[in-house]
Amino acid sequence: MAAGPRHLALHEAGHAVAAIRLRLSLRYTMLEAREPHQGSTVISPRPNGNPDRDRREAVLAFAGHEARLQDIRKDFDIAVRMECDDDFRSARALAARHMSEERINAWLEDRRKDARALVAADWDAIQAVTSAILARRKLYGPEVRAMVLGDRIAL
Repeated sequence: MAAGPRHLALHEAGHAVAAIRLRLSLRYTMLEAREPHQGSTVISPRPNGNPDRDRREAVLAFAGHEARLQDIRKDFDIAVRMECDDDFRSARALAARHMSEERINAWLEDRRKDARALVAADWDAIQAVTSAILARRKLYGPEVRAMVLGDRIAL
């Protein structure tokens, strides 16, 4: 079952709010009208191999999934999990840069918990960004930052 526009916007809003909170340079977040991706959240390129940056990006990868789960109030939903496979593969690749295979699953679980806590703490901001994505289809980093941190910008 494919996600509807609200669920896609919620997923991308989770990523976007996490990017702001994790001090990652958010370029934009959007809903797309074409396959295979139905939404995108893009941050500025990163230097390779920085463990702290990779940790933050792994939390970012899980944040969309955790926002969807927060919305449906379930601990696990297989349809949501299947729709987030690209995010999970990205997080696993980040972990594989720094540790052995036997440590990866525990590291990933810690990042997922970090994402869950971030989403819960910023739920109101995620809801606001979701509404804005649905209304406008694309938001730029400074716009999301203003919504999350209360910065004043001219839109």
